[in-house]
Amino acid sequence: MVAPIDRELLREYCTSVPLFPLPGVVFLPHSLLPLHVFEPRYRALVEDVVAGNGILAVPRLSPGWEHNYEGTPTLNAICGVGQIVRYQSLPDGRSNMIVQGVARLRLTKDVVSERGYRVGRGELMELDPINEGKTNRIAASLKLLVAQLIAAVPETKPALGDLEHENIEISEWMDRLAHFVLRKPDERQLYLEYSDIEDRSDLLMASMVEMGQDGGKWGQ
Repeated sequence: MVAPIDRELLREYCTSVPLFPLPGVVFLPHSLLPLHVFEPRYRALVEDVVAGNGILAVPRLSPGWEHNYEGTPTLNAICGVGQIVRYQSLPDGRSNMIVQGVARLRLTKDVVSERGYRVGRGELMELDPINEGKTNRIAASLKLLVAQLIAAVPETKPALGDLEHENIEISEWMDRLAHFVLRKPDERQLYLEYSDIEDRSDLLMASMVEMGQDGGKWGQ
């Protein structure tokens, strides 16, 4: 992970942010997203982003995108915004990169740029204020379930073992947990859209209970 980007600077960047829409992908803050770039319009996008501030948004394509993929299919308005932290240019013009999630973004408008890719105008999505007592209760409950899930499904330990004892800010901790335990795009999208900590924790708890009851689901 790279150093956190200044929030106000990020807010400014999101007034005009390149969009890299993907089907079935919900990009969460504090997660890493590897991308292989090969389409001409997205090659142009990456060239511009790498030469600029390194910031792009990754919205999920809404159902029915297949009928208008080459055009401007509908996007989920709430999406993840991230910063390119690793970039590899390939000889044939394709590239590989890793994007680190830094925030939630609410898209309000998008247009097609002269370079062929879409550019969005958006506002950073803030989470609801939380008090320390509620935070401590939720953190304790989630960490207990993480320990129980690791015991029930040992295959989860490489991904979740560090989180069991990690002492970081609660919203970051929950985002990192969500990246591993929310496997369905609809669940991840719902989590991304929730601004209330209890709604997000309820979704995480339900998913971990389900995974504990069906350990085989982890690898799916």
